[in-house]
Amino acid sequence: MAMLCPSTVRPLPERPSDTIRPLEPARRNRRVARYRELVRPLAVHYARCSNQELEDLIQVGLMGLMRAAEGFDDSRQDCFPAYARSHIRGAILHYLRDQAPVIRLPRRQVELEKSVRRLEGRAHGVADAPLTPLEIAARLGMDAAAWQRFERNRQLSRITSLEGIDRPDVSPSEEPENRERRDRVARALNQLEPCRRRIVAAVVMEGRSLRQVGAELGISPMTVQRRLKSALAELARSLADLQDWGACSEGAAASRSI
Repeated sequence: MAMLCPSTVRPLPERPSDTIRPLEPARRNRRVARYRELVRPLAVHYARCSNQELEDLIQVGLMGLMRAAEGFDDSRQDCFPAYARSHIRGAILHYLRDQAPVIRLPRRQVELEKSVRRLEGRAHGVADAPLTPLEIAARLGMDAAAWQRFERNRQLSRITSLEGIDRPDVSPSEEPENRERRDRVARALNQLEPCRRRIVAAVVMEGRSLRQVGAELGISPMTVQRRLKSALAELARSLADLQDWGACSEGAAASRSI
């Protein structure tokens, strides 16, 4: 067998992933300075939705922009602004998930839930048949409309608890119009078909990519994108008079990447 001289052996070509090098600090800083205007619109959208301080969200968004500038591969076909928006948005959403929920159930709902559970527990602890929903509502002095509102919010709280999103009680000092806005958004979300509701929660609230959500649900990223767009359009119609929600839904639809 012929022996190969080391000088004649050509090294294997590097894989594309091996050729990516971290961006030099100077280039990274120039890219951040050039695209920092991408941060403020997204920060404004989520400051309106969450009642968090705008400056805090801007700082968080800038950190996301810096990570995008460091991780972007110039050989990719997609443009940097779309890539950066995904990272900015993801950074803000992760911050919001850790610091404050996007949607909170009103204090009255939490108090009613405790009362209903007490009555349900008593009913199951005796030989008599459990109390019916109408009997529970009557004992709490609730009419049919109030009970229906309670049940809708209760169902929403069960769904969102499965998403892993904590929802502390609303502060008594929160303005009534903010509570009403949150209630309406919660009701609109609850009216979505379960799969689309899950997509909205995963993409908008959790900041996950379309590819991640598609892998979890067993569908393609493009299908996730279509269902997300359809769900946001339905929410926009339901909440047409809430301008803040319209801005947030438009931002979510425009900035989400695969």
